[in-house]
Amino acid sequence: MYKNIFLMRHGEAGNQPGQADFDRELTEKGIREVKTAFHSFLDEQIAPGLFLVSPVWRAQMTWQVIKDELMIDIPKFDCQSLVYTSHPSAMFEEIKSWEQQNIFLISHQPLIGDFIARYSLARHQHISVPTASIHKMNFTMENEKMKGNYLGTV
Repeated sequence: MYKNIFLMRHGEAGNQPGQADFDRELTEKGIREVKTAFHSFLDEQIAPGLFLVSPVWRAQMTWQVIKDELMIDIPKFDCQSLVYTSHPSAMFEEIKSWEQQNIFLISHQPLIGDFIARYSLARHQHISVPTASIHKMNFTMENEKMKGNYLGTV
């Protein structure tokens, strides 16, 4: 069994005075970033079978931009385990719970970088995760354990 995991950080978000961090919206630049990154993804990769998205507003807006670009319906689920305050192990358990082989996650930094560092066979020390960047990992089963391989940015 294997899984291809695509981890996307939300697009650039603004910061209005008095606005809660959870409610920050994408900027116009952030919307353009997401469109550009996702079009590049579609040119190079197979369509995911499932989207898992942080309930934080900027991640939800990133999903909406992607959804508007898709030509097909792909299921989307909101996951508390993808919020920026989550632990990489919670994200890992979420991924394991789905049967789909190709899963696209929309989340935050530092969670994405910490997840890659923790679950990559190479044990990367630091992964740069700019806004709207998409990172690919492949997981295989070995001795009833999932092993991850970081394949870089898409």
